Order: sequence, then C-alpha cells, then structure tokens
Amino acid sequence: MARPGIMLYFDILEPIRALPDADKGRLLVAMLEYGQSGALPQFDGDLGLTLTWGFVKPKLDRDGETYENAKVQRKYAAFCKQRTAMSLPKVPFEEWLNMTEDERKRLTTTDNEPLRTVDTVGFRYPSTTTPTPTNTSTSATAAAAITTNTNEPEIAAAATDKESRFLGGELGKGVVLLTDEQIGSLLDKMGVDAFDYYVDKLSSFIIKNGAKVKNHYETILKWWNEDAAVRGNG
Repeated sequence: MARPGIMLYFDILEPIRALPDADKGRLLVAMLEYGQSGALPQFDGDLGLTLTWGFVKPKLDRDGETYENAKVQRKYAAFCKQRTAMSLPKVPFEEWLNMTEDERKRLTTTDNEPLRTVDTVGFRYPSTTTPTPTNTSTSATAAAAITTNTNEPEIAAAATDKESRFLGGELGKGVVLLTDEQIGSLLDKMGVDAFDYYVDKLSSFIIKNGAKVKNHYETILKWWNEDAAVRGNG
C-alpha cells in the first residue's frame, strides 16, 4: 500500500511561522508532493523557503524510512504467521529479507525438508467409491480434535515423521499432514470423492482460521463418520 500521507510536527512551526502566507502554502504543497512522489521542490532562489525546506526535508525522509520499515515488518509478520499455521520453523528476518517473492511464496505454500509435497489433484488410490457427501456439519465431537492452542512439541513431532507429507495442490494447499498409510486408510474407508472433499474442507478450515489441528487423520475421519450418521438418520 502506498504511503497515505506525511507527519507534521510542532517543531517546524516556528520556521514556518516566519514565512509569508503565500510561501507557507507553497511549502505545504512541496512537502506533500515530496512525501507522495519524492519530487524535489524548486523555490527559485527564495532564501526563506530554501532554508525552511532544509529543516523540513530530513524529517520527511526519516518518516518515510520509518513507514517503509513498518511495511516490511508487517509483511514479514504475515509470512511468519503463515509458517506457524503450517507448523513450520521460523525463518530469520535477515534470511527472509534476502529472498525473492517467489522464494517466500514457495516457503508458505509447500514443505521442503524432510517432507515431500504432493499434489492431490488427480490423485487416485484403488478403493471403493462412496457418494460425495452433501452435509457439511462439524459437531462438537469433531471439534474436539481441533485446537488453536495445540502443544507445539506434539505438532513438531508429527511434522518430522518422514512418512508424513503435507498435501499440496488445490485440495491440501500444503497444510494437511497425512502419512501414506493414513491416506490409504481414508481412501479405503470413504472413497476418492469423499477423501478429496474432506481434505479440501480441512485445509480451508486451517487457513481461514489460522487453526492448529492436533490430528489431521482423526479429524477427517470424525467429520466423515458424523456426516454419514446424519445422512443415515435422514
């Protein structure tokens, strides 16, 4: 976002007060134009304006630098929040600062080591197929597997399992963590369409809420069982 304006400080009042009214207006316009575009003013040899500008400009420069630094810090904080939501380690600020935008995006959409990023789009596993679920309820029982305050060591232990992998693509979005055995078990139980549905539902839930899910496999299974029970009662 572009810088929205400039700061005016009381300590510039006295130098400005001594200027003629017309020059005060010229100085204000010059300050705003410099803050917006960096354009240096031309005062045509007017000594009063030139001297006052020499007093004002360093303050504008300092505020501009502060604003740009704050923008960078906010961007880095958003990057760290995404990494935390994916249960990934923090990247030091200096290292992040030297990355390209593509490198930063890759580190918040996929996982590199020691996990493998796979694309679930088009992923098929031999199994029986069940109808795509139409009920999207998530009861308190399923919610019990979800917490925004999950123990970090427990999550870290799951994430370092070499058989686990963060599912990428349009469904897993790089945040759903399952082992190959768990993937096979879910596909055998619910079929391909339901598997795709619940993986997408879980990834959307994690990203939208910034949630930490204690056990991705158990959460998917609970949601599927509860929706199946609702359909059966209906």
